Amino acid sequence: MKHIYDTLNHIKGSGLYPKIKTVAKGSTQPIITIDNKDYINFCSNNYLGLSTHPEVIQSSIEAAREHGIGPGTSRLLSGNLALLEELELKVSQLVQTEAAITIPTGYIANSGIISALLDPMFFTSDYKRGSGILISDESNHASIADGYRQSYTKLAVFKHNDLTDLEEKLSNVDKEEPKLIVTEGVFSLEAELAPLPGIVELAKKYGAMVLIDDAHSIGILGDNGGGTVQHFGLEGQVDIIMGSFSKALGGMGGFLAGKKELIDYLRITLRPYIYSSPISAPVAGGLIKAIELSINDNSLRQKLFSNYNYIYDKIKLLNFDILGNGVSPVLPLMLYDDMKAVSASEKLFNKGILIESFRSPAVPPNTARMRIVPTALHEQEHLDVLIEALSGIIK
Repeated sequence: MKHIYDTLNHIKGSGLYPKIKTVAKGSTQPIITIDNKDYINFCSNNYLGLSTHPEVIQSSIEAAREHGIGPGTSRLLSGNLALLEELELKVSQLVQTEAAITIPTGYIANSGIISALLDPMFFTSDYKRGSGILISDESNHASIADGYRQSYTKLAVFKHNDLTDLEEKLSNVDKEEPKLIVTEGVFSLEAELAPLPGIVELAKKYGAMVLIDDAHSIGILGDNGGGTVQHFGLEGQVDIIMGSFSKALGGMGGFLAGKKELIDYLRITLRPYIYSSPISAPVAGGLIKAIELSINDNSLRQKLFSNYNYIYDKIKLLNFDILGNGVSPVLPLMLYDDMKAVSASEKLFNKGILIESFRSPAVPPNTARMRIVPTALHEQEHLDVLIEALSGIIK
């Protein structure tokens, strides 16, 4: 255990151990209560405010009364509620695929899908274990890295959003070898959009599958919130869409969507689906309504990006180094030095504003940042308080 305690003491001694705050209420709201004090919250990924939307809450309550708070078992036994199948139908309508499968979290959806798609233990052919290859963007989420570690596949990492490097990696793989390209749709710590059309073109050229992690795009991009694939008009050309319910849709859980045959295959090979209890009925009920609102009501997205544009323009006037181009509602404010980022976050907290810092190993060394997340629920006064505090603290 010595190596564990040495590591812990080193991190604490450096001043970089995170101070995890206990929230009394409002974790998804513009005003959050911590230690009996209210703060303006710019940390929540509840982008559209659907977590506490009255219609979403009512649908959740009705599902809880009908089914209770937990499924009691896995879906392959007696936990396959009709409500979950209805949710999966709604998901496929949102992202415009033939079918979808829901998973307890987006994280374990990513950690399980790589094995299901590439590990020959599931195949009836003569492939040997380790013959498949994952080709992953270097900035992909930790859940994708964990998915690789849980599989027997090989790994090639291409430079972030670099199609030339991606093609070089693809060209070095035997054309008969199963290949899976994985990218995020929106990289939330960079506020960058993946070059998905180019990725799809290369996948077709080299016979690769494409998996997109669209956690931060579902509900945000596309005319109806269908995500990055819808944004680029690439419906039917991406093999698997992974999405999260815990961001714009305001709930909990994840999904995988694609062709019906592929989803049928995942129902018997995806270990998180087979061996985990499913999303609870109250969450599923609320998500069904949240998806309906995303499809039918664009006003929340309009309010979200109105708030984003206001903050972005004001911060640029202050000559800060801020990432983003208006596609994602996330605003990463670059501070580079780890301690500077931690200090800035603490100073803002002392002024009644909650914005957390990201430093190594969450981001590469010397790229520490604060991630500002406006939502559709923030009002003008919240934004003005933020701008005033930033102008007085960070420069």
